[in-house]
Amino acid sequence: MKRLFLITAACLAVSASAFAQAIAVPPKGERGNADITAGDATRLGRREAGKTIITPDTLQILGSGSTGDASTLSVAPSIGGAPRALKDLLSNETYAANFGVVADDGLDDGPALREALRAAQMRGTRLRLPPGVITVCPDPGDAEALLRVTSLVEIAGASRGSRIEPCEAAGGRAVILVKPLANAGGIRGAVLRDFSIGKLGLKRFGGDGIRIDTTNRNGFVAKLLVENVSIADAGPGKWAVHHTNDPAAATGNQTGGLFASTFRDNDFFGGMKFEQTGDSNNIERNIITGPNVGIDYQAIVGAATHRITGNNITAMGGAIIVRNTQQVKITENQLEMPGSYTGSQASPAMILIENVADWVVADNNINAGDKADIVVARNNARGGRVGPNTVSYASGHYLYRATGSPGNSVERQHSEIIAGIESTGRSSVSIDPGSITLGVWQPLVILNGWSAGRDKNFRQGLWWMPMPDGSIRLSGTIQGGSITAGTAIATFPGNYRPPLAHRLPVLTLTGAGAWQLGVLTADVAGNLGVQNLPANTLVQFDGTSFSIRP
Repeated sequence: MKRLFLITAACLAVSASAFAQAIAVPPKGERGNADITAGDATRLGRREAGKTIITPDTLQILGSGSTGDASTLSVAPSIGGAPRALKDLLSNETYAANFGVVADDGLDDGPALREALRAAQMRGTRLRLPPGVITVCPDPGDAEALLRVTSLVEIAGASRGSRIEPCEAAGGRAVILVKPLANAGGIRGAVLRDFSIGKLGLKRFGGDGIRIDTTNRNGFVAKLLVENVSIADAGPGKWAVHHTNDPAAATGNQTGGLFASTFRDNDFFGGMKFEQTGDSNNIERNIITGPNVGIDYQAIVGAATHRITGNNITAMGGAIIVRNTQQVKITENQLEMPGSYTGSQASPAMILIENVADWVVADNNINAGDKADIVVARNNARGGRVGPNTVSYASGHYLYRATGSPGNSVERQHSEIIAGIESTGRSSVSIDPGSITLGVWQPLVILNGWSAGRDKNFRQGLWWMPMPDGSIRLSGTIQGGSITAGTAIATFPGNYRPPLAHRLPVLTLTGAGAWQLGVLTADVAGNLGVQNLPANTLVQFDGTSFSIRP
């Protein structure tokens, strides 16, 4: 293409100064063989069938050369081959600079940038930001945002060399608002990449960095990609990324609105907040820090399949909160709370799971210092698994704390540091009676006069551990109750009762100091009952187990 420009310039201005300094062109410049020449030596081309065909021997233009409009010339691209005008080939992207955006001049580029953004959305093209600082002040007619995305577009900077800097008058406006127009359908496939909002390490003006608003009914946002974007901190209560939706409102979005979107490889100072969001969102490989919760994720009831993986989160409001959804995977993250807790939870947690079904926390590196528990499950968080992680927490805190959240499981950790001491396999947990948990010892209420044994060298009372494989393990010592056949010692919860009764041999210690074998039964009603025990006996359960699977 470059060669074509040079040839065209020569033809349009054969009398230009570059030629005038070399060889004077003859009056006709055509030889008898139809060659077109400059003087006697330089061949430019030939005439064939009424056309001038430019095929120079050698052509070099020095100095400023010729000028002229070559934009309508037809050129065949190297891939595909269908000829297109040069102006079309050069217009596949929209350049903010073409609309008057001038970086690094300290002047308000808001009007020019908004005009460029509207043009890019109208054409469905990529909007290219120039490198440097782009100052953006408010549009008096828009109280919500400095820049507004209402349809498919890609905003791309120069690999974070492009910086959008909100001016002081921005107030609480979002810097970039992604909000479909009312009753105009959704936005599918928008991209924000390779730029920054404010300067990392410094406070910036304005409200949320990127706000996604799906409160317009049917105005969904799908396949949004936010990649390689840096957002500076705007202070407590202002988020780097914030999705808002109110499905209860008259115009609310009943599906959550935001789904199948990805946020990856970003630097987010100020955290991420999702309110009443939809299915299948991915938060991957980001650096997240600031005074807020790192990721505060709340979905509409029924939304599923969310992944939070590979992130580095250093947040004083807690690392991750997930509410009201299902199928959540929290894996391979680096989570840390180095300073004083600034969140609002009564029991601070690095990871809080609330009213979530089918969740996994595994293969993370979590350091709670002396500020928080590692995982807290509450309000019917169920079907979850605390898999192997590398964790560190203080005395008085827990690897796992559960309230009203049955049916979860806790596994042995890869490494577990409690109060600075390696304690792998000796997890500290807190489980209320309504939070039956697989893989964890928990007490059973003992009945009919039985009480805990007195030898402190052994676990006292009756403890049980339901296992993921369907087995029930028992431990502890009890004494002093009724030994009448059929007497219930304890009752297992409804989901942990065998389909057929089991006889359980147990060791007993009589008042005479002799060890004898006794027999208990675990029946289909869930009762752990006496079948045959000697008088004045202490019952030892260590090593006793049975299966509740058919």
